[in-house]
Amino acid sequence: MELVDSKCLWIGTVDGVFHVNFMSDILAGSTTRGEPRHLDTQMTSFLFHEISCCGVDISGNYVFSGDLGGNILVWNTSHSTDHDPVIIHRANIGDSVRCLQAVRSGERVEVFVGTLSGCLYQWDLVGEPRMVEFKEETITCIRASKRCDRLCISMITGYITLFDMTHSQHEIVITKLFDLKVHHPCEKQTDLRFGSLNIKAEIWSLDFSPCATQIATGSEDQTVKITRIEDQKTVASFKDHTLAVTCITWVQHGNLSLLTSCSDDNTVVIRDTRSLFKLKTLTLPSDVVGFCTLTYLGVISGCKPPSTPSVCSTLSVDSTSSDTGSTLSECEASEVFSQLHNTLYVVCGSENGYLISRDMVSGHVTFCDRVHQGSIEGLKCEGDRVVTCSSDCCVQVHQLMLSDE
Repeated sequence: MELVDSKCLWIGTVDGVFHVNFMSDILAGSTTRGEPRHLDTQMTSFLFHEISCCGVDISGNYVFSGDLGGNILVWNTSHSTDHDPVIIHRANIGDSVRCLQAVRSGERVEVFVGTLSGCLYQWDLVGEPRMVEFKEETITCIRASKRCDRLCISMITGYITLFDMTHSQHEIVITKLFDLKVHHPCEKQTDLRFGSLNIKAEIWSLDFSPCATQIATGSEDQTVKITRIEDQKTVASFKDHTLAVTCITWVQHGNLSLLTSCSDDNTVVIRDTRSLFKLKTLTLPSDVVGFCTLTYLGVISGCKPPSTPSVCSTLSVDSTSSDTGSTLSECEASEVFSQLHNTLYVVCGSENGYLISRDMVSGHVTFCDRVHQGSIEGLKCEGDRVVTCSSDCCVQVHQLMLSDE
């Protein structure tokens, strides 16, 4: 075993490499530049993965995580004592996990798992996981619609597959609706950094619109595209990034519909999907040390949403131009953001283990620390909690404590 920087104890065993974090000194107080924090975090570390974690989700008290060894673990955080959560279910599918998505059905939760070999598994946490689809190519992302009535998966070939989900008392049944190639190879690819784009344009992330009538996808080809489900038509395409788009999320707050993307170019772009205007671009904070790229992101709210239901927004125009929409001035963007009922935070994970939280409107860095000793390979948000998994074999749940300031 070895103590690194007095913050992390690494332990090597015959079963793998594990580490224990000592985080109380860096998760409280001020940032590395001495600025007061408006957003703090309490962290719970889950160990017990034997190889790099890949794929994570959170639903209520349950945390789901997978790894490249094919293990799927389910933790119950409500049973945890002294930061020691309890594993309540485990399974092994014999294939490397790439992504997963938990779907709640009444009081039950089922999990869908995508693998490097292209298998889609469904697990009810009772029996063994069963394969429900085979795509022959790596499944990179799985997302359920907000109402959990549709499921979509993306592949490294630029395809998406959409399923209808029906819920019964005992099971969730998925029915394939269509396969669709959304991102196509670039015929005149000359940039040596993207030598494979003339062969395929991988989709790394996707999300449903709040009304589940459209799907946004982010690709290695540096674009975010929005596909209308009804006629499978691309209705908008944005090229806001100079490198691969690694993660996207589409959320509705009040009457604002916001599409947020992060990229290997270390920028985060926020767009208003009603008008297609770009509202803001956030760059990597200077507190992040060493080479890195942004791998995953999520959006959390500073307080509970208003009791008055909001109007679900969809795209107001159709366009296939890669330059769809323009950037609003700071004053114009502030006017749009003024429609928010509460503060929103963009939470990003990086290739070198940093977790970064920023006020979406002001861009103020509210949290920035290296919480993993490896690349963050999954990030999901629910309420004021953020769950991450990493190549360091560790899963963490961060409880974000938001001040009134």
